[in-house]
Amino acid sequence: MTGLLLVHGAGGSVEGHFGGLTRRLGDRFRYVRGQLPDRVGPGPDEVVDGFVAAADAAGAGTFAVCGYSLGAPLAIRLAVRHPERVSALVLTAPFAYPDHRMRLALALWRGLHETGRHRLLAEHLALNGLGGTFLDATDPDRL
Repeated sequence: MTGLLLVHGAGGSVEGHFGGLTRRLGDRFRYVRGQLPDRVGPGPDEVVDGFVAAADAAGAGTFAVCGYSLGAPLAIRLAVRHPERVSALVLTAPFAYPDHRMRLALALWRGLHETGRHRLLAEHLALNGLGGTFLDATDPDRL
């Protein structure tokens, strides 16, 4: 069975960023959740080594890696660090380096999260991460 490691972006989750894809994959692929840590501390090498450990636990010897947004540079790092494990690399909405806008956004997200303002953080991420058409079609109670 083909292995697929899914690495989500900041402010999201594997289900949130790849839920539609995983439902379509069914049992044709063994997919592994590359869950980003929910705490500050682990460096990128420790994070990608954790992804490999998750793949090992799922029985995926080699695997394709799909990284979304912040997950894209981590997917690249994983492929460079463990080239014998990665059979393919898919980068979705990647960025080459954090610019000033991204640094400000990350500082804002971290501040809202660390001060317990999770709802405000979620609203900010929805406003900036989802298109107007999608937001307008969404039940206001779900926002």
